[in-house]
Formats: sequence, structure tokens, C-alpha cells
Amino acid sequence: MSLLIILLIALLIPVVYDLLSPIKYPDLQDYFKVGQVFTSKAEGVTQTVIRLEGEKLYSRITLDPGCPGPPEHIHLTMDETGTVTKGTLTMKIDGINGKVKSGDRLVLPKGHFHTFSNPSDQEVEITCEKDTDYVNVKFAYCLTKIYAIMDSKSGFKTLRLLLQLSVLHDWFDNYIAGPPIPVQKVMRLGMRPYARLLGFRP
Repeated sequence: MSLLIILLIALLIPVVYDLLSPIKYPDLQDYFKVGQVFTSKAEGVTQTVIRLEGEKLYSRITLDPGCPGPPEHIHLTMDETGTVTKGTLTMKIDGINGKVKSGDRLVLPKGHFHTFSNPSDQEVEITCEKDTDYVNVKFAYCLTKIYAIMDSKSGFKTLRLLLQLSVLHDWFDNYIAGPPIPVQKVMRLGMRPYARLLGFRP
């Protein structure tokens, strides 16, 4: 019985700490600069910042030849839009495959599972420069943190990604296809106290 009580206390201490000590998110006012690049080698995607307006970040996205792109995912509060300015992009929305050619607009609406890739042997470029083509700097910041783990050579990547996602949860409107979204939300919140105990920070 004593061992059980000790175990329960040990499990509850991080939860109490998380409730009493809110996460401190960084000030991103000067975090991004025009020309700054962030890359996911795992996805074959490179983003270059081309414009900043307050919390709005506009970028040029390059997909390497043969790159798989991001896992299928959904955003609940934001659309992803841009213009394909080089090559032909392959995309999927709600299980339906399609292609977007150079000069055409890419529109991935919120509330729909989607992904994109470049199975061709030519580079593909998406330019996000119209007023509606921005992402929030908080979301872009989260991408830089996730990309760093995805491209690291250390082990336990999946676990580390889940732990990092748990402390970025309030800023990162991104859920993968598969587990129901409420389950993913609960899992992130449930893991957050222990992620913080292990040293994970936004």
C-alpha cells in the first residue's frame, strides 16, 4: 500500500507543478527574419521567410525531387494557401489525389485532412506571398522545433516528438490523420507535465 501511495504522489507532482506553474512561451517578436531558412530533411521541405507582418509569416516553400512531404494532417483554424511557381505538386485532400501545376493556386482548407509531396525528379516551389497566404509566427516556430527532432540522429524520435508537441500544444494547430483529434488533444495535455519534468520547453 505504501509503495502505491508513493507511486501516486510521484505521478501527481508533475501534474500539480504543471497546473501551478504555467508554461512560459518565448517572445517571437524578433525570432524570424526575412531570408531565414528552416528545413525538414525528413519531409524534403525547405521554407524561406520572404515577408513578415506582425504575427503573419509569408514564405517560399521548396520540395526536393522525390520528397514525401509532411504526414497527412489537419488544421482546425487555418487554411494553407499559396501559388505553385515551379514544377507540379502532388496533393491529397480527404483521400482524393490531385495535382497543382506551375501558375496555379494551392488551397488546403482548414477542417480537411491533407498532405502534399513531390514524386517527380524536378524541384517544386510554392510561393506564399498573397495577403491570405500567411501562417502565424507561432505555428512556424513550432515547425522549427518539430523539424529539429525529425532530422536529429538520436533515438526515440517518436516519443520525443510527442513530448515536444505536448508543450507546444497551445500554439500548434496540427493533428495527424489516424487517432481521433480529441484523443490527440487529451494525450498531449496528459503528457505535458511529464514532458516538462524531463526538460522539454516551448
